[in-house]
Amino acid sequence: MNKWMIVIAFASLPVQAQTDEFDNDEWGIRGQYQQMFDRKTVQTVQGQILTIEPFSPGNRMCNGLHIKLRTAAKPLVVHLGPQWYIEDQKIALHYGMQVRATGSMIQFQQAPAMIAIEISTEHGILKLRSADGIPYWSSRMSLQEPLPDYPPQEATMRLEQSHPTGKVTCGKP
Repeated sequence: MNKWMIVIAFASLPVQAQTDEFDNDEWGIRGQYQQMFDRKTVQTVQGQILTIEPFSPGNRMCNGLHIKLRTAAKPLVVHLGPQWYIEDQKIALHYGMQVRATGSMIQFQQAPAMIAIEISTEHGILKLRSADGIPYWSSRMSLQEPLPDYPPQEATMRLEQSHPTGKVTCGKP
């Protein structure tokens, strides 16, 4: 009987390690990039999407997506999350769309940027993080809060401009 318990324990290790991988890399809740999120700097801005682009905010990070918004004040880059997660959502973003972005204002590469909590569109809300900044793609989030329920619609994500970074694109956990 003890042999079976040991076998079961070892069999579950790779699954846990794979899940923790997405919490340990920079997109995860323990990463330096995620540590930039600050609840005290959360704001909401409105604007028109100028670009949707892949980007890599750090060495240990798979590609993410960000949008550039034309706001009343000036253009603002809004970081969404890992590309694999964004492309799997049912809310579509496209060039020219009017949106409302809520997130933590940060300085990224000596320029203002936002780490998005959610993006509101005329078709619904693309939820990316909790109010505390915990990403919905994180395994820890799945223990705390259910994933958002989106209205049914076709999932499309158009990349208006693509700049290959040479990074390996990560897949789903």
